[in-house]
Amino acid sequence: MTYADGNAESVGSVLSQHNGRPAGIELADLSHQDVRDRLTDLLDNALDATEEARLRRHLAACPECAAYYRTLRRTVELLRALPSQPVPERLRGRLRTIPSEEPVA
Repeated sequence: MTYADGNAESVGSVLSQHNGRPAGIELADLSHQDVRDRLTDLLDNALDATEEARLRRHLAACPECAAYYRTLRRTVELLRALPSQPVPERLRGRLRTIPSEEPVA
């Protein structure tokens, strides 16, 4: 017996199920983590048409990832609606003193 059968107590047993039955090919195309790792790119329209279609297929078939996407999308909408504030000059100066991770040529 495996976690995909739904009888084992693990996160995989939850994520490998779709409406009470084992997930099919439409969900196996991408893992849940693969989808969640790409949702920001989807929101930013930074994916090519093929990748966007793969993500949208998964979201249409997976209620858990769809809920995660809706929450992320709403969070981004709320954050974008906040008024912007200028960065204080003192903070700007302190940030400029932090060394860059990239070596200077």
